[in-house]
Amino acid sequence: MKSGDRSRARELALALLFQDEYRDDSPIEEALALLGGVKPPVKERALRIREGVRKKGEEIEGIIVRYSKWRKERIDIVDKVILKIALYEMLYDPDVPPAVAIDEAVELAKRFSSAAAYRFVNGLLDRVRRERLACSRSP
Repeated sequence: MKSGDRSRARELALALLFQDEYRDDSPIEEALALLGGVKPPVKERALRIREGVRKKGEEIEGIIVRYSKWRKERIDIVDKVILKIALYEMLYDPDVPPAVAIDEAVELAKRFSSAAAYRFVNGLLDRVRRERLACSRSP
């Protein structure tokens, strides 16, 4: 899958997971409607990210709370979803190097969040990378 397709899949996963933040029972039909007109590999990747984040949700939320300097309630929903996607890829997707997951999250934050959000996202993810992945995924 091309880099641009992976980025597009992350954008779609962001939209799907953002929707999930507001509706616990988001039907898959609604999710698929959001993905209409998307190449099948991109759609599959977006749905795989969504499902992975949902399965590992509690653990990922715990990591965000542990590494954030802010209370959970203060973190913008878009930023939280971006962090969830990146943490899922960093910790559970061996095909995505942690540096790529961080770079992609920073780009999502620049495009879809506040002007300063990318610094928060980058800082939190870099701390997780240094502390949790230094031994397990070093080259």
